[in-house]
Formats: sequence, C-alpha cells, structure tokens
Amino acid sequence: MKIEEVVTPVGSGLTSYPVDNGVVVTHSNNIDPSVDELKPKLIKYDNRGHLIETSDFVQLKVIVNGNQHVQYDGSTTAYVRLGEDFMDSNGYI
Repeated sequence: MKIEEVVTPVGSGLTSYPVDNGVVVTHSNNIDPSVDELKPKLIKYDNRGHLIETSDFVQLKVIVNGNQHVQYDGSTTAYVRLGEDFMDSNGYI
C-alpha cells in the first residue's frame, strides 16, 4: 500500500518526509539500553497473528512420590523417560 502522508503527533519526536515510493519516518528520541536482566517470555497470539498476551516463564516441576525428578523453565531441554527412570507397577509409577 502506498502511503501519501504520515501524521506525527506533536512532542512524539517522530518526523516524516515523502520519498519516491512512500514515506520515511525518523525519530529524535534518545533510546537508552535496558539494564534489566533479559528474561524469556511466553507469547500468546490470536488466529490472525496478533499478539494478545505475554507472561513470564514459570518453572514446571515433575514430582514423583514426593521427590522432584525434573525441573524445566523453557530455556533448556528436559526429559522424563518412563520405563528408564521409573518402574511401572500395575499402571502406577
């Protein structure tokens, strides 16, 4: 889609000017790098690809007979191998 004009709000730091096949938008705001530790996020999209929700990763813990066997936060691979890690006793672990 060809854009003829871009409205830039007063005080936004955004400016625009036309070029041959569209518009160039620039900004004059200073962008400071974050000093916060970066953490992974869970991202939820709707059926049109729009981002609708974000949340922090939480720990998934597999606890068997009161003992924690695996802990998973999404940053590494974790496996539970039934048959190798546990014994099956009449359908119970």
